[in-house]
Amino acid sequence: MTQTNYTTKRRKFQHLTKGKRAQIEILLRQELPKVRIAREVSVLRSTLYLELARGTVEQLDSELRSYHKYFWNAGQRMYEENRKSSRRL
Repeated sequence: MTQTNYTTKRRKFQHLTKGKRAQIEILLRQELPKVRIAREVSVLRSTLYLELARGTVEQLDSELRSYHKYFWNAGQRMYEENRKSSRRL
């Protein structure tokens, strides 16, 4: 039995850097489509959506209505907290 879909290439998963998170925030402010943002930052679309979920916080406007906005430093802080709790003690 032979495998036709086997590959020997290793996947190279990389964590997002602070610079890429800041770039995502800038591109979101320009109201670009998320698919294009993912392409510009060179990440998968699913990675972008996970990062947006991680770094989006709830804000209040001047009339006390809530809205959601992405901040790169909130995403970085959540990433660091998750990394701390993922390691063995």
